[in-house]
Formats: sequence, structure tokens, C-alpha cells
Amino acid sequence: MERTEISRYTGQGETILAIESDELMRELISEVLTMYGYKVHVVRNIREATHSYSAQPEQFQLILADLWLAGLSDMLAEVLRTHPNMSVVLTSDHPLQNRYYRHLGLSILEKPFDITELFFALRMALEHENSFWSKRHLN
Repeated sequence: MERTEISRYTGQGETILAIESDELMRELISEVLTMYGYKVHVVRNIREATHSYSAQPEQFQLILADLWLAGLSDMLAEVLRTHPNMSVVLTSDHPLQNRYYRHLGLSILEKPFDITELFFALRMALEHENSFWSKRHLN
């Protein structure tokens, strides 16, 4: 994918709270999203995410997190209660469970995903308030 094609979906200075337990993925997310116009605050777990979000909730326009993080549903419930227009992109590497959640109306970006899919998901979520985005939108 050429940089000009990706640029349609890249950041415009929005700040993302990314919750990722894997150290290598945290580094990659931070580096790539920053390189393509996003401000990124990457944390390891829900405890750190809750602390970061609580300290300055207005600084974040989107939350990027793995569906299977312990405590995520409680955190998102609180975030959406206080900031109902928060955009969220959820990821997961559990295809069978993803089908179940899609059946319930929850959309998932399936791992592994490429940079274009990630940027598309982020842009779609940011352009549609209170949006949960899915890779299925590419099909």
C-alpha cells in the first residue's frame, strides 16, 4: 500500500488511548500511529488506562483495545456513561468468539490486521461518534 493511499485514513492530530498488553505491539502501535498523524498514549492494562483516562478524559478522542482485556467492559461502560460520544475500536484474535459478539451487534477488528485496515477502522470510528468498528466493513 502506497503512502498516498494510506493518507486518506491517517490521523489529523487526534489522541488515541491504546491499551495493549504485548510490549512489542505497544511500541509498534505508538511508532506507526505517531508517524501517520495521531497522538498516542499507550498503556499496558486496564488499570493504567483507567488512571490515564481519569486524569484527562477530554484529551482522548478514541480508545483502541483488545476485546479480551480483563476489566475492559467495566472501563468502557464508565467511559461511555461520562463521554457517550467516545469512539472505540476493539481488536481480537479469537475468530469464533468474534462471530458471537458480531451477532450481538458488537464489531471487532480481527488480528492480525494490516496498517490500512487499522487506519480505516480508526478513521471510520472517529468520523462516526460512539462508533464500534469492524474489519467486516472492508468486505
